[in-house]
Amino acid sequence: MLSVLNFELEPLKKRKEDVLGWLDFYMDEWERVYHRHVTLSQGAKTYAEKYDWPGNLNQISATCERVLLLTERRSISEDFLRRQIEQVVPKMQSPGDGGAYRDPKAEELTALLKKHGGSREKVAAELGISKTTLWRYMKKYGISPDFSY
Repeated sequence: MLSVLNFELEPLKKRKEDVLGWLDFYMDEWERVYHRHVTLSQGAKTYAEKYDWPGNLNQISATCERVLLLTERRSISEDFLRRQIEQVVPKMQSPGDGGAYRDPKAEELTALLKKHGGSREKVAAELGISKTTLWRYMKKYGISPDFSY
């Protein structure tokens, strides 16, 4: 295969000027799907523009769909948008951990592994799953033998 063109795109947190355009795009898309129309207040736009959007376009799309489906008003406030973003975005690790996503299931598994001193048999028994299923979960969430992910 011949590579003719390479294109590298910065994450949205480094392209704040693109956020409102993408919000408009996805709001329009979801408005067509659900036959609803809403607008973002100036406060909501300002908040969205300052937000880092760690999930990039997938997060913006999911947030727009959620906002459109859950609002009871035609104008979206900053507070409402903030709450919806918090619901869409997975819990983040502390800044010292590199800002990686923390899945609740992965947290539960690592806590149980630590509790049982790394005994996969005991963890699987406590969860009511097989050791193979536990191994698959560990692989899925990137949990290493030292119980980190």
